[in-house]
Amino acid sequence: MAVNKIVTKVDGTINKAIDFNDLKAGLEAGGHTITVEAYNGATLVNSQTRNITIAGVDTTAPTITSATVENAAPDKFVVVFSEVVTITNTTGLTITGDVTPTLSVPTGSGTDTITFTLSAALTNGQSVTLNVASSNTIKDAANNALAATTEAITNNVAAVAAYDAKTIAYMNAVGTPNDSTASIYPNKTNADIWDLCEEVVQYINTNNGWAGVYSLHLMQGNTALKNSYNLKDIATFPMTFYGGWIHDAQGNKANGANTYGLFNFIPDNEFIIDNFSVVISSISTNDSTILGSGSYNNRLLMQADYQVKFIVRVGNATISTSVNAVGVLSAKKLNSQMIASKNGVELNVEPNTATSISSYELAYGANNYIGSPIAFLDGYIGSFANGTANAEPIISQALIMWEEGLGRLTI
Repeated sequence: MAVNKIVTKVDGTINKAIDFNDLKAGLEAGGHTITVEAYNGATLVNSQTRNITIAGVDTTAPTITSATVENAAPDKFVVVFSEVVTITNTTGLTITGDVTPTLSVPTGSGTDTITFTLSAALTNGQSVTLNVASSNTIKDAANNALAATTEAITNNVAAVAAYDAKTIAYMNAVGTPNDSTASIYPNKTNADIWDLCEEVVQYINTNNGWAGVYSLHLMQGNTALKNSYNLKDIATFPMTFYGGWIHDAQGNKANGANTYGLFNFIPDNEFIIDNFSVVISSISTNDSTILGSGSYNNRLLMQADYQVKFIVRVGNATISTSVNAVGVLSAKKLNSQMIASKNGVELNVEPNTATSISSYELAYGANNYIGSPIAFLDGYIGSFANGTANAEPIISQALIMWEEGLGRLTI
């Protein structure tokens, strides 16, 4: 707006005699130099010069510079404007497209960045648009309102990795959310544990397809319930814990006196007894690991004496080898041949006729649970598998991946 009149004052009072009412042109907004000269007749007595700035009137409405939903906060909608704006509510603002979440009362009024909370978070690939009606409460300092417009929202939400149904069922049963929260395992987020479980599942899918696997207990979590689930099928062969177990980030630990677990797994009901595999993973260096059933004829029993030997027995058949048992241990009986392995490497085995298995069994009361395997564990039960499917080395490697991934075992 131009200025077409300058009023001069002498000692604070308007002096009409030197009032500039006859300015040839108005002064536009911006900087100007004003000089006042005093004369005595034709003689210049004094002059004063001052710089003045004529403020312009803002008639430019704010515009939207960007509108995004970021991966770090998929339920937050961030709008950046061309200048500082104020906003009082979400009148006149809607979202349309693949989804239509509503907007909450915004934050950031008085800045150039306004953040809204969406009623539902966006997911990767959803296409949405912000629609601004002519009636809205977004204004700049000069009270210019945001004009009616549409703005495509940039959706920066990353794609979520696809997971196998086994991973999803198991992780949901254990109660581990797929998020960036720190897990109970050092330097691992919950999402890291999901990815590790998926790695194990996909390894078995690729190499075995689960055809020979009956149970795979990863012992993830810090409660008896979390440690009870079978990765292959959470509804089958769940483990029930008895006695004074300790459940923590390491899985579970027996007390060496009255601890055992019941799986309701009867070998004769599941596969031919001459073809079987058993895999156990443990990081312990003391006590014993015993896996077995109380029925003598159908006995499936594993004992790991960590200081001396590794023993597996089915019925009357027994194998034994001197080995430090820390690691992933496995054994199978295939066509009457007994084979023992540690971390996937076959061990030299010898027949063993010692009565220690029966004495352990009697001492821990396994005979009270005829026909169903019982585990006395200081470590982690791994898997029952059908030896004819050659699942034992696959399960052994899967458990190595799992234990190393959690940082519970170094091989």
